[in-house]
Amino acid sequence: MPRIADDVLVGGGRVFLDNHDIGWLSGEIKVEEQGNSTVIKESEGATVVTINLDKEVHFTFNLLEANLDTLRMLNPSYTQINYGEEIKAVENEYIADLGKSNGLKNIPITETVQIKVFPATVLTTGNSTGDTEVTVDNIRKFSIGDTLEFIQGSHKENATVKSVDATTGVITLEDDLLNAFSAGSLVKITTASKEYELGTDYNFYPLLGLITRVANSTNLLTGDGAAVDYSYTSAQGRGYGMGSFESGDTYKLEFWHKKRSGKYRCLRMFKAKISGNFTPFQINQDNESPIAIDTTLMADDTIADTKRNIYEQIEYDASAAPGGGW
Repeated sequence: MPRIADDVLVGGGRVFLDNHDIGWLSGEIKVEEQGNSTVIKESEGATVVTINLDKEVHFTFNLLEANLDTLRMLNPSYTQINYGEEIKAVENEYIADLGKSNGLKNIPITETVQIKVFPATVLTTGNSTGDTEVTVDNIRKFSIGDTLEFIQGSHKENATVKSVDATTGVITLEDDLLNAFSAGSLVKITTASKEYELGTDYNFYPLLGLITRVANSTNLLTGDGAAVDYSYTSAQGRGYGMGSFESGDTYKLEFWHKKRSGKYRCLRMFKAKISGNFTPFQINQDNESPIAIDTTLMADDTIADTKRNIYEQIEYDASAAPGGGW
């Protein structure tokens, strides 16, 4: 029996590229270090010993999901191809907790999308026509004077906040509601100054339709909901030109492994150069056909400590893992 069972690594994990999940993995995941090699050469009768102090580190894994948008993202030089495309708009898509990594319902998203994200929550109980009080699930972002929009399907009504009771979750409105809204109806804050800011409060990855909270945002907290407006490309066919490549782009790469204790081990690679054959057509009819990814890890010259500027391996509580863990 091992002395500490929790230090026996069992199972896989998840890989995050520039802070977003690129999909499930399959098979072996490993880091290989090659460095401090000694080379002996013969030159005009003399023996010359060359010591190479450069360290080359490779992180290799197999990507189980052959999502075309993920694969294209790994090499931005690939050209997107759409057949029979049509741009469609979505209004007020509700995200209950923007503190987690969320995928919008419609992807792929156009790369030049105009996205708007406003604070929102839902009614915990329905109201009747003529009511001036409503009870909401999360009252944190509501203030006196806020303008609101109540939404149930295509049924909408505007209102203004008169008072807020943070203890009970009750909002009092300046005027009677003209319509009844059932429990679960969306309540969106439309006050212009309350709109969340891209890059300050949230990050958005249009090629994957992913939206996540900026970790150090003080305005947007874990548990806060939002209503999102955006556009997306609906197409009969979608893809990109495929082939083998070695990309010159570098990425921050993280591998997260969940341990038996519920803690997480993170392998954080600061600059990773990715190569691979991203043509997912070597298919075995009876078995899965993962895509082999090889990443070369390079020193990050923005990190002054040269003893830790290639990668680091750290253990964290679940709260530090992406989306609070899984």
